This record gives sequence, structure tokens and C-alpha cells, in this order.
Amino acid sequence: MARGRLSALPAALVAAAVLLLPAVGRAADPAEPASRAAEARPPRLRMVLPGCRPEDFDVDALLAALQVELAHRPMTIDLTVPSAPPEHHPGPEVIAVPAVRFPACDTTRVLLTLDDRARRRILRRGMDLRAVAAGVRPRAVALGIAELLREAPGREPAAAAAPPPAAEPAPAAGAVPAVARPALTLAGGRRWWLAVAFGTGVGVARGESECAWNEGGQPDGKNYSGYCVKWSGARRTPVAGGLASAPFHVAPEIGLHLTERLALSLQGRLQVATLADEGAADTAVAVLARGLWVREWDRLRVHVALALGGGTVRYRAPLGAVATNADVPALQQRSIVDTVPAGSVLFGPGVGVAYLASRVVALQAEVNALAAAPDTTLLVDFTLGVSLSF
Repeated sequence: MARGRLSALPAALVAAAVLLLPAVGRAADPAEPASRAAEARPPRLRMVLPGCRPEDFDVDALLAALQVELAHRPMTIDLTVPSAPPEHHPGPEVIAVPAVRFPACDTTRVLLTLDDRARRRILRRGMDLRAVAAGVRPRAVALGIAELLREAPGREPAAAAAPPPAAEPAPAAGAVPAVARPALTLAGGRRWWLAVAFGTGVGVARGESECAWNEGGQPDGKNYSGYCVKWSGARRTPVAGGLASAPFHVAPEIGLHLTERLALSLQGRLQVATLADEGAADTAVAVLARGLWVREWDRLRVHVALALGGGTVRYRAPLGAVATNADVPALQQRSIVDTVPAGSVLFGPGVGVAYLASRVVALQAEVNALAAAPDTTLLVDFTLGVSLSF
């Protein structure tokens, strides 16, 4: 009997080893469940919150609204601010880095950027929240970020499925109601602007002087040589053509932004000085309707304009010593300065640049070219001014 029990012992040991081997194998491979857990983690967004922002902008509301917008795309949102370097996170890499930035702490203008790591590109979008109620602004920014993410989807998680077309994610409790993204406008969200600029011009003067300076003695017994005479038949001095100045003018303007890129304006050109001799014209008036194509980058705005209008421009035209019939030698030797007009139809292109000093005030510079008909000429104006938006 003892020998029979001893012979059964090896068989029992072999059976126990066979039963324990699978459990030992699972314990020896701890990486398998870890790798499965890693595969189950959703991809990450690294959200860069604004370090400088208006006091009434609620960051928590922004994150809550963003989670609602991304409800159909399971993602982990890691938070950081521009001054804090991103930390290393294990597991799936960060697929995109959306960032919110305000140019100033008291402005309603906001710049959204998205660093799309999967496609190695950066998307940008400017928004202005002035026309949006303060409580709804975080929701509007979340919508803007969601639109950028739709343009750069990156890597979708394998288990995520697209929602049915008619299904909408249920809003979280206490979430801000959805609103449409505000229209992008210029100059701090304002559509109208008033501007005034001061400038000078240079162009080609041709034709004849507006005054006759060498009329000599007349039946009334006076000698008019050396003085401006404008009566009919007076002998004016021909101006063959050449560069001449249009010394000083003021350009008031009122304009309206039709869209983010297009605007219309009505601009005056009030020439207030010609620096000509006494008796010659000192002023000239023109009115121009302008269409503008506008681009804006942060505080810098550039536009291209096309103008059409009517009026007169005047050039300063030195005539030389033309009063040869004067009785006084000083008048005979004096170099006389008169004006040469051009108009009455004016048209031409222009280009300008502006710096947005605040939400209301912008400093601007322009170069405008004007052709005139039927008194043909080509004038180039240079102006500096300031505009107020409202």
C-alpha cells in the first residue's frame, strides 16, 4: 500500500503544474493589461488658456462649453497657460494645441490658434466679442475652437463614431446657451468710422496759369502788370508741363464696413493752401466715393482703395519774371507764382496702412493716385491722419 501511494505522488504533482502554468504566465506578463489600458486612453488636447483676459471672461464656462462641443469626440483636455511650459504626459501624444489669446487685458478682441500636430500646420482665427453679451462670450469662443478642430481633425480615437446627423449633444447643466459665432468686423468690432487726414501732393501741371500777370496799362489809366487779372480775354501764361506741388490739403472721411474685407467711404479733398501770389486761388474742393478691400493682422490694418469722384485740384506753378510791362522794376524782376487747375472728374487707386492704438483710435497713412479729366493730370497724394471707430 505504501508503494502504491508513492507511485501516485508524481502524477499528482504533474497535474498541479499543468493547472498553475496559465496563471503563472499571466502574472509574468504585466505589460499586457497596461498596454490595453494605454490603447483605451482617448487622445489629448493641450488647451492654452489666456494669461491676460478681461475680468468678466469666465474660463470655467469656456471649458464647460468646449466639453459640450467635443462630446462626440472623446478627448482628454490638459490645461496650461502661455507662461507655463507643457509637461510630459505618458500615453497617446497630444494631437492638437488650441490657444486663446487677448491682445490686451481690457479688449474684446480675441485670437484663436490651433497647432495641428498631426498635419503639422497652424490655423488662426480672429474674433471680436463686443457685440456678444459677457455671459455668452466663453460659449462663442468655444464654438470658434470647435470650428478650428473640425478644420484640423487630427487623429480620431478608433472607438469614436460619428453622431447621427439629426442628433445634437445634450447641453450640460448650467451651460451657456449656444449662439452663432459673431461676425468678424474691423476696428474693435465697430462698423462705422470717421477719419481726418492732412497731406500734400505732387503731380504734372499743364495748361495755363489762372491769372494774367502782364496786362500792362488799361483804359482806366492803371498798369496791371505784376498783378493777377482774371477778366475775359486776358493773356495768361502757358505752362508746358512738369512736376508741380499741391502743397496742403485736408481729407475728412466717413466709412462703413460692409463685411470683414469690404468697406465703402465718402472722402473729401479740401485744398486749403497753394502758396501762390496774392490774387491767385488758394483753395480747391473735391469729393470722392471709395471702395476699400481690407486685411487686418492684430493691431495692423492694410487696405487697397479705388476712388471715383469730382472736383478740382490745384498745382503751385512758378511762372518766372513774366510781368515785363510793369512800371516798377521790382515787379518786372519778381518771379511770380500762380496756380494751374485740373479736374473735374477724378479717379484712381490708393493704398493705406493703419495702426490700431486702441479699440477706437487708429493712426493711418495713405498714398493715393488721382487722374483728372478733361483737364488731364496725374496727382499723387501723401496723407497722415487719425480715425475713430464706432
